[in-house]
Amino acid sequence: MTLPSDGHATDLFQPGGSLAADAPTYVKRDADDALYAAIQAREFCYVLNSRQMGKSSLRVQVMRRLQGEGVACAAIDITRIGSQQVEASRWYAGLIRSLASGFELTPAFDLRRWLREQEYLTPVQQLGEFIESVLLVQIEQPVVIFVDEIDSVLSLNFPTDDLFTFIRACYNQRVDNPAYNRLTFVLLGVATPADLVRDKTRTPFNVGRAIELSGLQFDRAQPLVEALSPKLANPAEVLQCILGWTEGQPFLTQKLCRLVVEQSETGATLTNEAVDRLVQTQVIDHWETQDDQDHLRTIQARILQDERQAGRLLGIYQQVLQQGAVPYDSSPEQMALRLSGLVVAHQGQLEVYNRVYGGVFNADWVNQALGRLRPYGEAISAWLGSGRQDRSRLLRGQALIDAQGWALGKNLGTQDYEFLAASRELDLQKVQAALTTQQEANQILAEARQQAEIELARAKQTLNRANRRNGLSLVGAATAIIIAGVAGLSAMSANKVRTQVQAVTELERQASSALRQIDSDQTQALVSALEAGQQLQGLVNQKAQTKGAVLVNQKLALAEYPAVSPIYSLHQALSRIEAREVPAHQSSVWSVSWSPDGETLATGGDDGSVKLWGRTGEPIKTLDAQQSRVRSVSWSPDGETLATGGDDGSVKLWGRTGEPIQTLKAQQSSVW
Repeated sequence: MTLPSDGHATDLFQPGGSLAADAPTYVKRDADDALYAAIQAREFCYVLNSRQMGKSSLRVQVMRRLQGEGVACAAIDITRIGSQQVEASRWYAGLIRSLASGFELTPAFDLRRWLREQEYLTPVQQLGEFIESVLLVQIEQPVVIFVDEIDSVLSLNFPTDDLFTFIRACYNQRVDNPAYNRLTFVLLGVATPADLVRDKTRTPFNVGRAIELSGLQFDRAQPLVEALSPKLANPAEVLQCILGWTEGQPFLTQKLCRLVVEQSETGATLTNEAVDRLVQTQVIDHWETQDDQDHLRTIQARILQDERQAGRLLGIYQQVLQQGAVPYDSSPEQMALRLSGLVVAHQGQLEVYNRVYGGVFNADWVNQALGRLRPYGEAISAWLGSGRQDRSRLLRGQALIDAQGWALGKNLGTQDYEFLAASRELDLQKVQAALTTQQEANQILAEARQQAEIELARAKQTLNRANRRNGLSLVGAATAIIIAGVAGLSAMSANKVRTQVQAVTELERQASSALRQIDSDQTQALVSALEAGQQLQGLVNQKAQTKGAVLVNQKLALAEYPAVSPIYSLHQALSRIEAREVPAHQSSVWSVSWSPDGETLATGGDDGSVKLWGRTGEPIKTLDAQQSRVRSVSWSPDGETLATGGDDGSVKLWGRTGEPIQTLKAQQSSVW
């Protein structure tokens, strides 16, 4: 294509939407070759990343390359089928119609009649029948189905787990039906594999190869340099400065290139300072009031759309800003933050994607967003600003109760939990101080009781004389007895309350400790939170019994809970704990066994091997059991010996670290 030599060069840059197959400003990345090679190897693939990362443009380029080699390809845009108020049968019919049209089967294929003939099947079965009996029959060459905007199915009003389990089943069908070896799926969208099959009782979507999308690199960006050349005298230097702002984020790179061309005179030489000023004034400053900042609004909306999770995402991002980077642990919250596009995982660290995002979504933006979410935004900001020293900013009384009620059920940042825990601890200290005052009052009442007893003795003596003054003394003596009784009851109540406050204070400290452990040791944090939760349950049950409540149906109001931090810590630990799927063996796993200390997991499978794993899933050692299929693995009670049994009828004994000890020929058939 001939590049324009005047202001029309702006037309070459396309921020947003898929670039055409022959777009002169398309820049190849490692993902281009990786996706092409994986498809050629008949691997199922998924390209799951944030918006505006060039997923659709990548699909267009790879499709053209495959079609040039005789591969039959079709692209299905899920958004075109619809996702609002649509029945499952109609939605799957629309999906089948898109496939028939994409593979140009329509002239020879009567879809309406075919669907009527398949009415006895469920919608997903109809899709399977179409692929097996129509698509793979009429098309003899390799078939690739690109499913774009896959995250759109997550908003359908019927379960879509069946769709992804069907796609996985197509992969598994290769063993039984060779025709399926010609079929490959490529999924593209803003989601994680865990999002695709949400029913935890079903096998997760665990087939296929993930294709990573990185930013554009300067050494491959010659197309952009050539597109800038008609307008600028120093296009390479300008592009380097632009990439310094965007880190190669495709949408922003195209946008800034177009902006530079629009704002520059033909033949101009732009300094880095001029480019910096342009980015600051035209993109970052007052971005919320600009009409063409939908990309930034999308990032903001994705972070703030779910109020239950927004606090946690903002808390993590706040730590990234303050520390420069935080360890990447693949937690659901960190994955959600990555899918917003705001941060990237780089060399095991989570960091802000680029300077543009850092300038727009800065510390002030985080504080304002948190302030809109938190009912205690001003108080926590002042407390953090004082280095956590200004105790006057902590919440007490009804304000604390209201804040705790708002926080329940939300994934907040660590700073929020620290603030609430510190507030609760201060509130308890106030109660303890009040109890100390009560103790002093009790001492006065005790002295009054002693005096009352003296007065009572005198009153009895006077009563024996049976004069009127005696009666008055008796009234005084009775009053003294009442005072003495109140003093005794008050002392008893104070002791009981003091004991409970001490228990609650210890609970608060234990829960705060669990919160601090979450980022360093999730398992221990969960254990600590569970222990605190159990102790809290005991206190709540005692309180309910005191009130005469029926425990089975008992629901105390939040204000009546003696401690709430254990609830926070347990909720946070449960939401952060990671489920790990260990790809242990090449085929079926028949048996697993934890060592008594919980530090080592042993697995045995169809491949005849025994594997040892650490508690977090890291591989330790593979034992060549040579038992054909290993049916059973079991640790000794002291954890020093592992026994394995297999189809060859033998039992083998291994040491703690996997060294062979002895082979026992147990029987002639399998050892289960």
